[in-house]
Amino acid sequence: MNNYKFCAQWILDRKHGKNIRVLDYGCGPGKIVKALLRLPGLLWRTPFLAAFMLCAGLALTSARVEATYTAVELAADLPETSGTTVGGLNDNGEVVGSGPIGGRHLGFLLRVDGTRQNFEGQSGSDFTVARGINLAGLIVGSTNTQTGVIAFRSLMGFCQHPLNPLSGDSGSEAFAINEAGQTAGYSSGPTGVRAVIWDRTGVPQELPEPPGSQSSRALAIDLQGNAVGVSEIQAPRAVLWKVGLPPKDLGALPGQFMSEAYAINANGDIVGYSEDTETQQRHAVLWTSYGEVPIQDLGTLPNGASSWALGVSNSGQVVGTSQTSGLFHAFLWTPQVGMQDLNQLVTLPPGIVLTHALSISSPHGFILAIGRNNDLPDTAEDDVKLSIFLLAPPPLPDIIATSVSYENGLFTSTVKNQGTAATPAGTLIGVGYLVDGGWRTCGTIDGPLAAGASVTIGSTCGGYTIPAGTHTISAYVDDINRFAESDETNNQLSRSVTVP
Repeated sequence: MNNYKFCAQWILDRKHGKNIRVLDYGCGPGKIVKALLRLPGLLWRTPFLAAFMLCAGLALTSARVEATYTAVELAADLPETSGTTVGGLNDNGEVVGSGPIGGRHLGFLLRVDGTRQNFEGQSGSDFTVARGINLAGLIVGSTNTQTGVIAFRSLMGFCQHPLNPLSGDSGSEAFAINEAGQTAGYSSGPTGVRAVIWDRTGVPQELPEPPGSQSSRALAIDLQGNAVGVSEIQAPRAVLWKVGLPPKDLGALPGQFMSEAYAINANGDIVGYSEDTETQQRHAVLWTSYGEVPIQDLGTLPNGASSWALGVSNSGQVVGTSQTSGLFHAFLWTPQVGMQDLNQLVTLPPGIVLTHALSISSPHGFILAIGRNNDLPDTAEDDVKLSIFLLAPPPLPDIIATSVSYENGLFTSTVKNQGTAATPAGTLIGVGYLVDGGWRTCGTIDGPLAAGASVTIGSTCGGYTIPAGTHTISAYVDDINRFAESDETNNQLSRSVTVP
């Protein structure tokens, strides 16, 4: 047995971590490295992990430093006391919110080109709040009517359509819309507040209450229609409504009871907060795999007591706000680096401090943030002005496998860089080859790979003979996460092969 296979066998023999599947891919189990680093409580940062990382040719101290963002100021000089709210972001960099305009409170749509479009949720309404927008430009929120507050959906501020409450109820509010046109929110009436999802035609469906719940609200929804939010179970409690399953109480950190869930990504990563009811301090938290992995405390910025996680991208980046030395600063958390102050990752106008990061898009990773014109706690309230920023990440590569084949013990794949930047010079581009879900061998070439270019990668780590029969082969590109990509979720391509 060579050193390559010995390493993998040693890992298997350790029998650590029932949720981690490590097969005989040897010392290049990139997806496993990612999974280990994401486990809560840094469980794997033990001598076992150290040996594992060394065997894989990685260093525990070699985490990538996140690149600097570019700040685009979408709106400025908004009085903090004006009642302006911001909440919705899509992957086109379009932002929705609401604020006072000409004696009324209207929704607005902000674009990167600096244009602003104001709109009503319903014709003649004096109060509109916009909270969500999808890639198609469908906007959701709530608006005043003659009978009460009603949720609405519109296309770029036009063609308003009410999202009516459940039968017998009088009010509704909408918080988020997915790319399929499903909207998450709640319906309210004589029986209380009940979480709902409106389908693409605007028909509401009541979500079941968790046991003991007095009320609930759905605050976010993913592409598959899975929703997260909060239920009142003696106190606020984070809840997941997964399609076809009973509602799941996501729980709180050990020794705590209160929690809320604010966002969910395409991989089932859910973020929010958990609160200590005695100290009333909150910590940003992450539930992974639809809450199947124990809750993870994301901590705070240095010298901070409280934090909130408000958004999560498909690549696992989390944004929110955290105290630091008594002040609130926006943060970016990644599995590789942990929590960072966003103010240290972007160049801002003089005197501006980012206090909250409200959302992060996928796959491009735009961040919606709020800036404050003075970071001093004793600033006169009337002198505080807010700005709305879109933070654009630097151009990044995005490599995918466009084909994978097998013949006579050797694998071959075509790898394309569909991103906006070349892969790093001097850094290998790797592909892990899997058979029926098990890692078998790999291939590498030297970088860089230019944006838009493709390359063929073979089995440079050695061959593997697939037994006779029908099997599934897969190519997993950027197999040990050697460089950052704009989308970390599209690295695998699979197909069926029959070996005689």
